[in-house]
Amino acid sequence: EYNQYIKEHIEGKDPDPKDEHQLETGMLLDAIQSEFPRKENKELYALLLLMLDAQATSLKQQNVHEKLSIDDRLNISIYKGGTSVLFDRFLVRKQVTESDFLSYIGLGFFLQLADDLQDIKEDGERGHHTIFTYRKDSDYLEKTVNKLLQYIRHVLEKLQTSNQPFKEFLLFNCYHLVYLSVIMSKEFFTQEYLDCMENYLLISLSSFDTLLNQRPENMEEADQEKYMEMLDAILFLV
Repeated sequence: EYNQYIKEHIEGKDPDPKDEHQLETGMLLDAIQSEFPRKENKELYALLLLMLDAQATSLKQQNVHEKLSIDDRLNISIYKGGTSVLFDRFLVRKQVTESDFLSYIGLGFFLQLADDLQDIKEDGERGHHTIFTYRKDSDYLEKTVNKLLQYIRHVLEKLQTSNQPFKEFLLFNCYHLVYLSVIMSKEFFTQEYLDCMENYLLISLSSFDTLLNQRPENMEEADQEKYMEMLDAILFLV
């Protein structure tokens, strides 16, 4: 019912909200429409519908009774991740070339897989179907991570931009996202592989573990407030 409400709102049918949650969602969609009128931005609203469908399709990954092949899992990941990043791309600059389209779909796919890489343990415990829960032996996972690193390099090599330093910066950060995601799921990887990842990190594994323990959700409430105030101050200065 909630997804149907969103679908009708995106299509311009102006449905009546049934609860506070739908009302707030409708206000958000109205804000998008005020900034991006429907008549001049048909592609944007088509993408919104695709994002909604991708989100609904991805629920199959959370159904413990589903039997999803490796291709099924990859298709869902590229659909969900790709449409999300492509939508963001349209918000920034509407003119999108075919090369842009492929690059941003590819980047979204990568980000979705990197997110799944971080969550191997949680997804496995919940019975969620990702490529990293398809098999959880270290040999399979390490080969899959290596492919992911090769994949994002290929995607960004194809990204057309005159700002080469930015492309290199983006690739550097994508690599480190993978390295850190592996560390966050370190119980599924061999020590040899973790040592290899550590060679590329800017901090040691022990220092990274300390940082993880200092995340806001692991702090006392008073310390959380101080931490968030500090972050607010930094963002304000930036």
